[in-house]
Amino acid sequence: MLGLYGCQPGSHNKVQKEEIQIEVKTVPVQEAAPMVCDKEGCVRFDLSTVDTHIPWIDQYFIERIKRTEPVAFSPLVSAQAQSRLIDQRRIRVSYVGQQGPIATFVLESSHLAKASGRRIQHQEYINLDLEHKKRLALHEIMLATREAELMNVVDQQYPNKLKKGTVKQSQLKLSDNYYLDRQGLVLVYAQNELSLGTQEVLELKVPYSQLNGILQPRYLPAAPKERP
Repeated sequence: MLGLYGCQPGSHNKVQKEEIQIEVKTVPVQEAAPMVCDKEGCVRFDLSTVDTHIPWIDQYFIERIKRTEPVAFSPLVSAQAQSRLIDQRRIRVSYVGQQGPIATFVLESSHLAKASGRRIQHQEYINLDLEHKKRLALHEIMLATREAELMNVVDQQYPNKLKKGTVKQSQLKLSDNYYLDRQGLVLVYAQNELSLGTQEVLELKVPYSQLNGILQPRYLPAAPKERP
């Protein structure tokens, strides 16, 4: 009879899914060559990724870096110390933080071509769903057909930038370069992405209070529990 008590109908015992927590450090990419040369000159690479002890995340970033800088992993070219340096290329993956089931990383890349002396930089935020083991595009955290509502909210939040400034409302588009922090959703736009007049990275933040009915509930912060 004792064995029956644990299976009684109406039991209030519930199995709660533990939230995945990760610990991250930035490490050099061991497989990459520090310098690769051909007959035109040499390219120096400085490539760093993350070590999370979660295999699918670590593999995701290694594969992404290999796709971005395949020459650094090519066995067909070799380094020659006496060749002239024509380019320096850098990638660094860093951990930003975690909001519920989403872990956010930023991939910062830059390259400096010696011929022009100009450094080109880019920041890309990457949001990974720890439960479903996948990258999340912006539309995947939103309720269906809510894109226009989010566009209107952004327009209302930033009337000076989007109406009177260098960026016009007609140029605004939702960006998959985004992240969630404790205050809300942040849409990130690279230099000149929305207008030739925007020389800096532009971040447009929408607070969670404006995102009810737009984001899926699982991606909104939990409401504080009331004391009995």
